[in-house]
Amino acid sequence: MDDIICTIPVFDGNWSVQHYWAYEDGYSVCDVDGNHDDCEESDIPSPKAVCEAWKEYSWWVLKNNGEDPLREFLVARTVESKWRVRLSNSIVGVVACEFRRNGRQVMRDALPEEAVDYLCLHPNRRNVIGVKKVSDVDPITRVGWHDFKIKTARSDAAIRRDIINAAKRHLNIS
Repeated sequence: MDDIICTIPVFDGNWSVQHYWAYEDGYSVCDVDGNHDDCEESDIPSPKAVCEAWKEYSWWVLKNNGEDPLREFLVARTVESKWRVRLSNSIVGVVACEFRRNGRQVMRDALPEEAVDYLCLHPNRRNVIGVKKVSDVDPITRVGWHDFKIKTARSDAAIRRDIINAAKRHLNIS
């Protein structure tokens, strides 16, 4: 039997976790570097001590404005948006002439870098955007509306807000 008995956060200037393991021939504690040190059964923290350590970590996260160095609070760090692009033929080739995000028209200058990369766009002229390549699309059927989704990073403020809310939920405070 090789099982983790518990995981506990430890603060020694920086936060890290320690995993306590049970083996057929004894117990060990594993540090953040993966080093296992033998320990006695009496060294293993009680369930109450583990719970208190995680509450202490949650309080620290709250006091430090949502900083989560252990990344224990699972919050969305990206957001997915629906996009549409209308491709047309022109004298310079296929061009992307209209963009929509979640149903609303978006100007070319407001496109996030992820959308530009996904579509492989490059500026031909100020008002025409050339399509360098559209993979898996037959050149004859390129013209028309095409739907795609992209993920963009959420703002740090939004992530911290969600982490703070998760820490409050863990501590049963509102």
